Amino acid sequence: AAAAGGAADGLDGHLLTMMMAHLVVQGRVNVFTPPLQMLRAALQLLADPASGPAGRGFSMAGPGSETVSAAGFAGPGATPPALDVFRKQHEVVVVDPTGWVNLAARMSRSAAQHTAAAARQTLSLLDSPLDPGAAFQAVFLSRVSPAVSFDYHWRVALPLRWRPPAGKAGGAAGAVAGSKDGAAARSKER
Repeated sequence: AAAAGGAADGLDGHLLTMMMAHLVVQGRVNVFTPPLQMLRAALQLLADPASGPAGRGFSMAGPGSETVSAAGFAGPGATPPALDVFRKQHEVVVVDPTGWVNLAARMSRSAAQHTAAAARQTLSLLDSPLDPGAAFQAVFLSRVSPAVSFDYHWRVALPLRWRPPAGKAGGAAGAVAGSKDGAAARSKER
């Protein structure tokens, strides 16, 4: 799937790292927190139906974030916009610590919901009465087929080698249709 602007859709490492840093600033995790508890805290944030990315979203900006405006986001003394301004513009809202940038601007609502569902499922496996080794294996060492996760599957056949004719400008369809190779390609399709 693709989000706004044609970018790959979903949770990337940068957003996850920023969310972990937010948990540290909030005091929900610290340097002495075991890694498994850090994972649980991140999964809880992702799965939260109220303030997680799939819900109303959240802002990492805290007191003093308006001082960052001198870095070029806005004029001196400007205050970051309210969270509702971001919600009107984007499906998913996770505002950075400056208060000026939505880190999840390219993430679609469906990708956020899928991420939240996966986080809830992972938390339920980790909280299950299985022994810790079996829970770890179920979460991290099991392959999950896309057929299990999704209802619909499409297969799109793309040409193996296609090059636009030299000197022609325009879209792919116009270039193929207007070239000698385009007629041959159309006759092969029939």
